[in-house]
Amino acid sequence: MRKWFALMISIAVVMAAVPCVAEDLDMREALQETLQEGARLIAENKMGDGQGVLWDGEGFSLVRDELNDPGVLDGRYGPFYNEPREAAGLDLSCPIWPETVLTDTEAYYEAVDGTWAVFVLRGDETALREWLDDSSALLPTDDPEIFLFIRTVDNRQYAGYARLTKSGKEARLIGLSGIGLMADIGVMADFLLQTE
Repeated sequence: MRKWFALMISIAVVMAAVPCVAEDLDMREALQETLQEGARLIAENKMGDGQGVLWDGEGFSLVRDELNDPGVLDGRYGPFYNEPREAAGLDLSCPIWPETVLTDTEAYYEAVDGTWAVFVLRGDETALREWLDDSSALLPTDDPEIFLFIRTVDNRQYAGYARLTKSGKEARLIGLSGIGLMADIGVMADFLLQTE
């Protein structure tokens, strides 16, 4: 009788967990669809058309972008002061470093501030790919090292770009994301991803 009771309890626990897994899968699929829509909007957005792609923390939309007008030259690209910082043992440089550091070790750095999020990881390439895949909705870009992603940090969803590179036996995963115009997020990410 005890074995039967224990078996029924085990089945009940497993059955109770199934909806949570299904909800996670549904949420992940919804995020992936949202990201695909964002990638489509970014690809269709033309330089000088006065529009930009906005990530508002929940979805992508086209909005007026004053820095994407034909009469504005390089308004988005500077001048910026690149602030050097050591993150996960790497010397990096970026105009934006979020204030709240969540993790700061030799292998993992992560910081957020409500508008921006930065992460830097070092380790095995397979493990880093799994971390990014497990923690994000992501899409590859034209560059095989760069990914467009949406990731939840501190209960907020940020969209941005990550770069996975390999240096000898060690892989490095660096990402910058934010809430705002994807062109602004892309510029800041480009500064960070190119300094490694």
